[in-house]
Amino acid sequence: WRVWYERLGHLWSRWAPHRARRLSAGDWAVLVEAYWTLAVVEARRRLLPGPKLLRLAEGPAISPAGQWTLEKIRRVAWLVEVAANRQPVEIRCLTRSVALARILRRRGVQAELRMGVKSEAGRIDAHAWVEWQGRVLHDPGEQSGAYVELQGV
Repeated sequence: WRVWYERLGHLWSRWAPHRARRLSAGDWAVLVEAYWTLAVVEARRRLLPGPKLLRLAEGPAISPAGQWTLEKIRRVAWLVEVAANRQPVEIRCLTRSVALARILRRRGVQAELRMGVKSEAGRIDAHAWVEWQGRVLHDPGEQSGAYVELQGV
């Protein structure tokens, strides 16, 4: 635990305190939820078969959808990215996407987990992302357009 705690402290110290002060109480709540959701999803990704992991993205809504705008949803996606970049292990797109979809669905937002593949230089590569009303919510480098979406996943 000590090593994990030290690693976590180092990762959070890289985030400038002036940025942390700009977060609202709601942002902090999402950030804490995202941090732990990512940790749980990553642990399950390593232990569970694929279909069981993907079911995590289909969690039930705990609160009604309310007035969600693309801006608010992208803010949640950004907070998930912030939390993912401060984990003690590398968090890949599948874990990020499942966690984001789960967090949004808990808030009543009907976000959809998408997965795709591409072949490049004789190698098959896969990618996962989340969409809401046909818009990609998080996709650093906008990679999703280069992938052929898998249907029925």
